[in-house]
Amino acid sequence: MELNKHSFPVNITLEDAISKFQKEFDKKGHKVKIQKDQMHLNITPYWVCFYDIDSNKDGNYQHISGQIALNSLTNKVENEFLKLLNVSTPQVIDALDVSFERVEIRVKKSLINQAEAQETITKVLSSKYNVDKKNISLSGFEEMYIPIWRIDIESHELYMDAVISKINNFHIINKKSRSNSELFSEMVEEIKTPKGLAKYIIEFVINVFKAITSVFMLFIKNWQIVLIIILAVFIGFLIFF
Repeated sequence: MELNKHSFPVNITLEDAISKFQKEFDKKGHKVKIQKDQMHLNITPYWVCFYDIDSNKDGNYQHISGQIALNSLTNKVENEFLKLLNVSTPQVIDALDVSFERVEIRVKKSLINQAEAQETITKVLSSKYNVDKKNISLSGFEEMYIPIWRIDIESHELYMDAVISKINNFHIINKKSRSNSELFSEMVEEIKTPKGLAKYIIEFVINVFKAITSVFMLFIKNWQIVLIIILAVFIGFLIFF
């Protein structure tokens, strides 16, 4: 697919993306099976620039510098994507690899021009560092396209960068509690094999030992109260019986 954009490369394949999404759902107890046609790849534009801030409040001079990234679709700062610059350098990519033609690719058109991005970034920095806009200098403006895997499933709209797969919003997947029947079925499946049975027995013994230890430690810490209770029961027995 033709791209001709200054973009990060797509390093995470469709199969890798499906596998990573699937593992997150499995880990949190969701019974879903992700299909290829549920996935799509967004090529999302960002404005990235450097900033320098000089402030002099009450005779205290301070210089602050850094880099900032603005999503050109939402007009919101999303600095987490700056992490990608530590592992890869955006290049003008003429076309995406043909192996990605099996999935829908959506090249997003930038909705924010450079002047608008500069105004937004200046406002954000002014508010964050409590400085006047005139003390903020922006430089090195560049429009970069970031490939992001997306999936809409079980009322979740999940994303994951297609460069290193580390930038994502997997935290929004709620953890499902399993019913007693599901837990029992899982236990039965586990103990069908010698290895699973041995693991179950070891865990059972460890849990019993922990329970006995907890009771013993509770007795040690509260031996006076326990002794009083025993004496009270004994005295009551003598009086009434």
